[in-house]
Amino acid sequence: MRGTVDSGTGIDREHVSQVLVDLAHREWSNGEALSWSHGSRVSGLAGPLPAHQSVAYGAEMTNGARFRMGRLDHVHIRVPNRAEAAVWYSEHLGFEAVERFDFWAAAIDGGPLQISADGGHTTLALFEASEFHPMVPHQTGVAFSVEVDVFCAFARSLPNDINGAIGKPLMPNDIVDFDLCWAYDLADPWGNQYELNCYEYDRIRTDLIEADAITPTRYWPQDLYPNYRAQPHAPKNS
Repeated sequence: MRGTVDSGTGIDREHVSQVLVDLAHREWSNGEALSWSHGSRVSGLAGPLPAHQSVAYGAEMTNGARFRMGRLDHVHIRVPNRAEAAVWYSEHLGFEAVERFDFWAAAIDGGPLQISADGGHTTLALFEASEFHPMVPHQTGVAFSVEVDVFCAFARSLPNDINGAIGKPLMPNDIVDFDLCWAYDLADPWGNQYELNCYEYDRIRTDLIEADAITPTRYWPQDLYPNYRAQPHAPKNS
C-alpha cells in the first residue's frame, strides 16, 4: 500500500471530510448508502486466529522453525473511480468500507479505500487509477499478516535469500511504517510481489524498531496521522 502527500499542504480538513462523507455517509443516486464495517478485531489485529493456532504458530517461529506467511490479509485492486467501485462491490458482492482504515482513504493522496465482506478480517484495497498508475486488471499485490513475534523473527532473519519488490535483498531496514501497521514488500524469484503486515503497531515499535535501532521507511510525514486523528470528524481507533 503506497500513497503520497502533496508537499506543504498538510491535512486538508475539508477534503478529508468530503471523502469520508462521499464514501461512507452520503445517500447514493440509487438510494443506497455505503456503510462502514467496524469488524471484529482484538488488540489491533485484523482478525484473531484461534488461540491454539496463534500460540503454536508464534512458538514455532521463535523456536527457529520454517517461516510461514500467515493468513491472507488484503488484495490490491486498481479501479477508475474508488467511490463508484466501493458502491458496486457493496451492492453486488456485500463489501463494506472498514472504518479503522479511513486514514489511508481520506488523508493520503493515492491511498486505498479498504472494503471487506467478512467484517474486516480480509479486505480489498481499492486504489484509484491515475496517470502514474494506469488502470490495469489485478495482477499482483497480495498481502498477508502475522502476529508480532512471527513478524519480528522474520525481520531478524533477513535477507535469508528473499528479495524486496525492487529486486534487491530484503533487509530489516526495509520495513515500512504505515501508521496503522508495519509491512515488508517482498518478491518471489519470478517477480511476483507480496506484502507482509503486522497490525500490533506499538509492540513492533518497541520490540523491533526501537530494540534493533531500525529506521523504517515512510511514504508521508510522520505527523500526518496524529494530526488527522486529532480532527473532530475522525473516528477514534479503540
